Amino acid sequence: MRNANYLVENAIVKKAESADLISKYAIDILYRLLTDFEINHMIPSWMEKALLEKEMEQKIDTLQTEITQAEAVINSTEAEMQTLKQSNAELKDNLQKLTTARGNKALFVLFSILSLGYYAFTHSKTKLEKVTEQFNESEQNTPLQIDSLNQQIEQNTERLKQNIEDIVKIKVEYRGKMNQVEPLSDYIVDSTNFVLLKKISGYDYEKIIGVYVIRNRELDKFYVGQSKDVLKRLKSHFTGTEPKNIIFAEDYYQSKFGNKEELFEVKIEKLETKDELDRREMELIAEYDSFNNGYNKTAGNI
Repeated sequence: MRNANYLVENAIVKKAESADLISKYAIDILYRLLTDFEINHMIPSWMEKALLEKEMEQKIDTLQTEITQAEAVINSTEAEMQTLKQSNAELKDNLQKLTTARGNKALFVLFSILSLGYYAFTHSKTKLEKVTEQFNESEQNTPLQIDSLNQQIEQNTERLKQNIEDIVKIKVEYRGKMNQVEPLSDYIVDSTNFVLLKKISGYDYEKIIGVYVIRNRELDKFYVGQSKDVLKRLKSHFTGTEPKNIIFAEDYYQSKFGNKEELFEVKIEKLETKDELDRREMELIAEYDSFNNGYNKTAGNI
């Protein structure tokens, strides 16, 4: 959702700067806030880059969380494996001591008498049999458990490596996207070049008296108009890149153009007098054949 709340809440725009943001893009922002409708068009390059940066950070944060989780699993698994090995070693050591103690009968009797029977109790046959059973069970199960733990370590190590690779790929992908974002011009009036309609709200508002030409890029079909406030007039034709004027709507909704946000483009010529507006409008209608094969309903003001 690309609206003012989103930009402020996600620290893309500082709250202290939000008033300036609203003053620059008041019409679009108010429309979004009032309708709660996502309009993915006509945003300036700095905002587009900021949104891409935020999107990239969110994806990386998700992968970083998974990396942290994988590292925690690896560490805990290695600790568990070490505990198993240590427990098995202690059983083996205990078994060896019991076997040695009971193997030397003279010392066994002597130590038992000197300890008033305590040595005999702690080194009894029953104790030896119990430790032997525990050791045999450990010898059988420990390798299987260690093998299973090693598999967990390998799986999480692969997951960790893959996430690190994915982070690198994401950074490359989004840096590429950011490099492709075209900065908006400071001045919209250009009598020689068309500008994509979606870029227009990135310009600082200026009341322009002049003529304008709207071109359907798919059909190479034109509309020529004039106005004492061209930018305001364009907003009467379109909400962003979506036509409000029925003369453009049919072609727009039937279009198979790859990206409809880039279907229409416009160029503007700045003029002064009414006579200039009428004359130039007629010239452009004829030049682009927009009366016979375009969107104009007349050949101009006569």
